[in-house]
Amino acid sequence: MKIGCIGGHGGPSNRGCFIRSYGDEADYTLLMSRKLHAALPGSVLLRPYDQTLSLKERGQLAKANQCDVVISLHVNAVPGNGLYGFSAWHWPGNARMQKLGKRILTLIPPELRVKRFDGTRSCRSLVSAIDERHIDDDKRWRMRGRAVLGCYPCDTLLLELGFGATDYLALLDTTIQDNLCLAIERAVGEQYNGINGQHVTS
Repeated sequence: MKIGCIGGHGGPSNRGCFIRSYGDEADYTLLMSRKLHAALPGSVLLRPYDQTLSLKERGQLAKANQCDVVISLHVNAVPGNGLYGFSAWHWPGNARMQKLGKRILTLIPPELRVKRFDGTRSCRSLVSAIDERHIDDDKRWRMRGRAVLGCYPCDTLLLELGFGATDYLALLDTTIQDNLCLAIERAVGEQYNGINGQHVTS
């Protein structure tokens, strides 16, 4: 079992959203994909530096590295809606990725796991098929999400680690970053090995 880790966006013309007090999503997802790669023994880092990769090229890299699962890291940006929290997206009907996403959601740091709506802090932490509608429904985003999930020749989970405008304090906390990667590593290990949450490449 080989896991591919990749940060979304990259290159001079594809920077992604802006993360408050940090900068571009492309740099942040590169940082987090490196951390996740370090936490997942035997995994492969598909975008090891800041480079332009088309969706087709990303899929080709996953195929060339014989990835069984790809975890694609992103930061969410839906301006003006006050949304918070982590979310995981999978292809409709993919029970394996739905299960993995749900387990990750139970393990992530509480700062990124939003459970309530109180009029000012909207719930957004969820695991969902890419075609389902939610309170921040954005047809263009769902089309882009479908394109990302569809470019890989294997099971793929698209993780939105938080919102760049509202979750930035948590996203920039190095302890939370490390714990988030460990949560993903544990969920992967449980699902694909079932022994002490340890992931190995077979």
